[in-house]
Amino acid sequence: MTTCSDVVANLDGRGYGARLETPSAHPAILSASMNWRGAMQAKLDMARFNNVAGLIVLTRDSGSGRVFADAKENVRVEYTLNTLDKSHMMKGLEKALNILVAAGAQKVHAIHQGVEPFEPKNTNIADPEYQKWLAKILENGIVPNRTGLFSAHQMGTCKMGVDSSRGAVKPTSETWEADNLFVCDTSVFPTPSGTNPMITVASITYGSSKHVIDKLEALRQKSRNVPTNHLNKKRIRFKSRL
Repeated sequence: MTTCSDVVANLDGRGYGARLETPSAHPAILSASMNWRGAMQAKLDMARFNNVAGLIVLTRDSGSGRVFADAKENVRVEYTLNTLDKSHMMKGLEKALNILVAAGAQKVHAIHQGVEPFEPKNTNIADPEYQKWLAKILENGIVPNRTGLFSAHQMGTCKMGVDSSRGAVKPTSETWEADNLFVCDTSVFPTPSGTNPMITVASITYGSSKHVIDKLEALRQKSRNVPTNHLNKKRIRFKSRL
Protein backbone atom coordinates (compact mmCIF):
# COMPACT_ATOMS: atom_id res chain seq x y z
CA MET A 1 0.00 0.00 0.00
CA THR A 2 1.14 3.56 -0.69
CA THR A 3 0.21 7.11 0.20
CA CYS A 4 -0.62 9.46 -2.67
CA SER A 5 -0.96 13.26 -2.87
CA ASP A 6 -2.98 15.07 -5.55
CA VAL A 7 -1.57 18.52 -4.76
CA VAL A 8 -0.23 18.94 -8.33
CA ALA A 9 -2.44 16.39 -10.11
CA ASN A 10 -4.42 18.94 -12.12
CA LEU A 11 -2.04 21.66 -13.25
CA ASP A 12 -3.73 22.48 -16.56
CA GLY A 13 -7.41 22.20 -15.62
CA ARG A 14 -7.76 19.06 -17.79
CA GLY A 15 -6.60 16.52 -15.24
CA TYR A 16 -2.95 16.51 -16.34
CA GLY A 17 -0.17 16.97 -13.83
CA ALA A 18 1.59 14.71 -11.36
CA ARG A 19 0.81 12.72 -8.25
CA LEU A 20 3.28 12.31 -5.41
CA GLU A 21 3.51 8.75 -4.17
CA THR A 22 5.48 6.80 -1.59
CA PRO A 23 6.42 3.62 -3.47
CA SER A 24 7.39 0.19 -2.23
CA ALA A 25 11.08 0.63 -3.05
CA HIS A 26 13.26 -2.46 -2.90
CA PRO A 27 17.07 -2.20 -2.58
CA ALA A 28 17.68 -2.78 -6.29
CA ILE A 29 15.23 -0.02 -7.26
CA LEU A 30 16.63 2.42 -4.70
CA SER A 31 20.23 1.77 -5.69
CA ALA A 32 19.38 2.26 -9.37
CA SER A 33 17.82 5.64 -8.59
CA MET A 34 20.78 7.00 -6.63
CA ASN A 35 23.29 9.26 -8.34
CA TRP A 36 26.65 7.58 -8.85
CA ARG A 37 29.27 9.30 -6.69
CA GLY A 38 31.76 6.49 -6.44
CA ALA A 39 31.74 2.92 -5.10
CA MET A 40 32.34 3.83 -1.45
CA GLN A 41 29.61 6.46 -1.41
CA ALA A 42 27.21 4.00 -3.05
CA LYS A 43 27.90 1.48 -0.28
CA LEU A 44 27.38 4.11 2.40
CA ASP A 45 24.11 5.22 0.84
CA MET A 46 22.84 1.64 0.51
CA ALA A 47 23.73 0.94 4.15
CA ARG A 48 21.19 3.60 5.14
CA PHE A 49 18.30 2.31 3.03
CA ASN A 50 16.40 1.39 6.20
CA ASN A 51 16.16 5.12 6.89
CA VAL A 52 15.22 6.20 3.36
CA ALA A 53 11.80 7.71 2.61
CA GLY A 54 11.38 7.77 -1.15
CA LEU A 55 8.87 9.85 -3.11
CA ILE A 56 8.08 9.47 -6.79
CA VAL A 57 6.56 12.06 -9.09
CA LEU A 58 3.98 10.10 -11.08
CA THR A 59 3.29 12.23 -14.15
CA ARG A 60 0.23 11.82 -16.34
CA ASP A 61 1.61 12.09 -19.86
CA SER A 62 -0.01 14.38 -22.40
CA GLY A 63 2.50 13.32 -25.05
CA SER A 64 3.03 9.93 -26.63
CA GLY A 65 5.63 7.59 -28.07
CA ARG A 66 5.64 4.63 -30.39
CA VAL A 67 6.55 0.94 -30.51
CA PHE A 68 7.89 -0.24 -33.87
CA ALA A 69 10.03 -2.84 -35.62
CA ASP A 70 13.35 -1.70 -37.04
CA ALA A 71 14.97 -2.88 -40.29
CA LYS A 72 16.08 -6.10 -38.57
CA GLU A 73 12.58 -6.74 -37.14
CA ASN A 74 13.73 -5.91 -33.61
CA VAL A 75 11.11 -4.24 -31.42
CA ARG A 76 12.01 -0.66 -30.55
CA VAL A 77 10.45 1.86 -28.18
CA GLU A 78 10.70 5.56 -28.92
CA TYR A 79 9.56 8.07 -26.33
CA THR A 80 10.50 11.64 -25.41
CA LEU A 81 8.89 13.80 -22.74
CA ASN A 82 7.23 16.85 -24.23
CA THR A 83 7.63 20.35 -22.78
CA LEU A 84 4.34 20.30 -20.85
CA ASP A 85 5.06 16.96 -19.20
CA LYS A 86 8.56 18.11 -18.22
CA SER A 87 7.04 21.17 -16.61
CA HIS A 88 4.52 19.09 -14.67
CA MET A 89 7.23 16.69 -13.53
CA MET A 90 9.43 19.52 -12.24
CA LYS A 91 6.53 21.10 -10.34
CA GLY A 92 5.87 17.73 -8.75
CA LEU A 93 9.56 17.32 -7.90
CA GLU A 94 9.61 20.72 -6.21
CA LYS A 95 6.66 19.73 -4.02
CA ALA A 96 8.20 16.35 -3.21
CA LEU A 97 11.50 17.94 -2.11
CA ASN A 98 9.61 20.47 0.02
CA ILE A 99 7.74 17.63 1.74
CA LEU A 100 10.96 15.81 2.59
CA VAL A 101 12.61 18.92 4.03
CA ALA A 102 9.49 19.89 6.02
CA ALA A 103 9.29 16.33 7.37
CA GLY A 104 12.77 16.67 8.88
CA ALA A 105 14.95 14.76 6.43
CA GLN A 106 18.63 14.78 7.34
CA LYS A 107 19.71 14.51 3.70
CA VAL A 108 17.70 15.06 0.51
CA HIS A 109 18.64 13.43 -2.80
CA ALA A 110 17.33 14.33 -6.25
CA ILE A 111 18.01 12.07 -9.22
CA HIS A 112 19.88 14.75 -11.15
CA GLN A 113 23.46 13.96 -12.14
CA GLY A 114 25.97 16.55 -10.99
CA VAL A 115 23.84 17.86 -8.09
CA GLU A 116 25.03 16.90 -4.62
CA PRO A 117 22.48 15.93 -1.95
CA PHE A 118 21.29 18.69 0.37
CA GLU A 119 21.58 18.46 4.18
CA PRO A 120 18.89 20.68 5.72
CA LYS A 121 19.69 22.50 8.97
CA ASN A 122 16.00 22.94 9.75
CA THR A 123 12.52 22.11 8.43
CA ASN A 124 11.90 25.57 6.94
CA ILE A 125 11.45 25.28 3.16
CA ALA A 126 12.00 29.03 2.91
CA ASP A 127 15.56 28.64 4.22
CA PRO A 128 17.91 30.50 1.81
CA GLU A 129 20.38 27.62 1.57
CA TYR A 130 17.65 25.17 0.67
CA GLN A 131 16.12 27.59 -1.83
CA LYS A 132 19.53 27.99 -3.49
CA TRP A 133 19.90 24.21 -3.83
CA LEU A 134 16.30 23.85 -5.06
CA ALA A 135 16.86 26.55 -7.68
CA LYS A 136 19.79 24.56 -9.05
CA ILE A 137 17.57 21.47 -9.37
CA LEU A 138 14.83 23.43 -11.14
CA GLU A 139 17.36 25.12 -13.43
CA ASN A 140 18.74 21.75 -14.52
CA GLY A 141 15.27 20.52 -15.44
CA ILE A 142 14.82 17.18 -17.19
CA VAL A 143 17.90 16.36 -19.24
CA PRO A 144 18.12 13.10 -21.26
CA ASN A 145 20.55 10.63 -19.68
CA ARG A 146 21.26 13.10 -16.84
CA THR A 147 17.98 12.73 -14.95
CA GLY A 148 16.71 9.41 -13.65
CA LEU A 149 13.33 8.56 -15.15
CA PHE A 150 11.32 5.39 -14.70
CA SER A 151 8.35 3.99 -16.57
CA ALA A 152 5.62 1.68 -15.30
CA HIS A 153 2.13 0.63 -16.38
CA GLN A 154 2.61 1.49 -20.05
CA MET A 155 -0.73 2.48 -21.55
CA GLY A 156 -2.42 3.24 -24.84
CA THR A 157 -0.38 1.11 -27.25
CA CYS A 158 -3.56 -0.68 -28.40
CA LYS A 159 -6.12 1.93 -27.49
CA MET A 160 -9.88 1.58 -27.57
CA GLY A 161 -11.84 3.57 -30.14
CA VAL A 162 -15.32 3.88 -31.61
CA ASP A 163 -13.97 2.99 -35.05
CA SER A 164 -10.78 1.61 -36.58
CA SER A 165 -9.43 5.09 -37.35
CA ARG A 166 -9.50 6.04 -33.67
CA GLY A 167 -8.26 2.89 -32.03
CA ALA A 168 -7.02 -0.66 -32.37
CA VAL A 169 -9.82 -2.29 -30.39
CA LYS A 170 -13.58 -1.83 -30.22
CA PRO A 171 -15.42 -0.69 -27.08
CA THR A 172 -15.92 -4.41 -26.44
CA SER A 173 -12.09 -4.89 -26.35
CA GLU A 174 -12.22 -6.99 -29.53
CA THR A 175 -9.69 -5.87 -32.14
CA TRP A 176 -10.95 -4.18 -35.28
CA GLU A 177 -8.60 -6.16 -37.52
CA ALA A 178 -8.96 -9.70 -36.13
CA ASP A 179 -12.26 -11.26 -35.07
CA ASN A 180 -12.38 -13.02 -31.71
CA LEU A 181 -9.12 -11.43 -30.50
CA PHE A 182 -9.65 -9.48 -27.28
CA VAL A 183 -7.22 -7.18 -25.44
CA CYS A 184 -7.98 -6.41 -21.80
CA ASP A 185 -4.98 -4.65 -20.22
CA THR A 186 -3.74 -1.06 -19.88
CA SER A 187 -2.84 -0.93 -23.58
CA VAL A 188 -6.53 -0.29 -24.40
CA PHE A 189 -6.59 2.98 -22.40
CA PRO A 190 -7.36 5.90 -24.78
CA THR A 191 -5.22 8.18 -22.58
CA PRO A 192 -2.91 7.58 -19.59
CA SER A 193 -4.71 7.44 -16.27
CA GLY A 194 -1.93 9.16 -14.35
CA THR A 195 -2.35 6.76 -11.45
CA ASN A 196 -2.02 3.08 -10.64
CA PRO A 197 -4.43 1.34 -13.04
CA MET A 198 -5.32 -1.91 -11.28
CA ILE A 199 -8.98 -1.12 -10.54
CA THR A 200 -9.53 0.32 -14.03
CA VAL A 201 -8.00 -2.77 -15.65
CA ALA A 202 -10.15 -5.05 -13.50
CA SER A 203 -13.27 -3.10 -14.52
CA ILE A 204 -12.40 -3.21 -18.23
CA THR A 205 -11.64 -6.92 -18.04
CA TYR A 206 -14.91 -7.59 -16.24
CA GLY A 207 -16.87 -5.80 -18.97
CA SER A 208 -14.83 -7.39 -21.77
CA SER A 209 -15.35 -10.87 -20.35
CA LYS A 210 -19.10 -10.44 -20.77
CA HIS A 211 -18.58 -9.65 -24.46
CA VAL A 212 -16.36 -12.73 -24.78
CA ILE A 213 -19.11 -14.86 -23.24
CA ASP A 214 -21.69 -13.37 -25.62
CA LYS A 215 -19.40 -14.04 -28.59
CA LEU A 216 -18.79 -17.63 -27.55
CA GLU A 217 -22.49 -18.20 -27.01
CA ALA A 218 -23.27 -16.80 -30.49
CA LEU A 219 -20.67 -19.09 -32.07
CA ARG A 220 -22.03 -22.07 -30.14
CA GLN A 221 -25.56 -21.28 -31.24
CA LYS A 222 -24.45 -20.91 -34.84
CA SER A 223 -22.74 -24.30 -34.78
CA ARG A 224 -25.93 -25.91 -33.46
CA ASN A 225 -27.92 -24.54 -36.39
CA VAL A 226 -25.63 -25.97 -39.12
CA PRO A 227 -27.50 -28.64 -41.14
CA THR A 228 -25.95 -32.09 -40.81
CA ASN A 229 -27.80 -34.00 -43.61
CA HIS A 230 -25.06 -33.45 -46.19
CA LEU A 231 -22.50 -34.76 -43.73
CA ASN A 232 -24.52 -37.91 -43.13
CA LYS A 233 -24.90 -38.49 -46.88
CA LYS A 234 -21.16 -38.22 -47.36
CA ARG A 235 -20.59 -40.77 -44.66
CA ILE A 236 -23.12 -43.14 -46.22
CA ARG A 237 -21.52 -42.90 -49.65
CA PHE A 238 -18.11 -43.52 -48.14
CA LYS A 239 -19.38 -46.62 -46.38
CA SER A 240 -21.07 -47.96 -49.52
CA ARG A 241 -17.78 -47.81 -51.43
CA LEU A 242 -16.13 -49.98 -48.84
